Amino acid sequence: MTEFETATFECEVSKPNLKPRWFKGSQEIKDLERFKQTSVGTKHILTIRECEVEDADVYKIVVEEGVESIAKLTVEGTSTGVSMMSEQFLNGTSAHYRPFGAIKGG
Repeated sequence: MTEFETATFECEVSKPNLKPRWFKGSQEIKDLERFKQTSVGTKHILTIRECEVEDADVYKIVVEEGVESIAKLTVEGTSTGVSMMSEQFLNGTSAHYRPFGAIKGG
């Protein structure tokens, strides 16, 4: 996929209505023009529109204390790739990432 496409991170947990916090590196992500956070029931989504090389980093979702999942976004020149890094299951709530992808045309 090329630079300027849309990357989507999805995390589904076992408990509904948790309030997730998304991070790029150690910096918490706030909804901005290109970054959008969506939660519906047990599914939590982070969408990054028009990916830029500077968006490459480790992304983390924390759904409650001790329950998190981490993935790496790689943006190389005019292409973007996403790869899985790890997942953790703690405190009776499971968190897992479905395979990430990109949506053409943002």
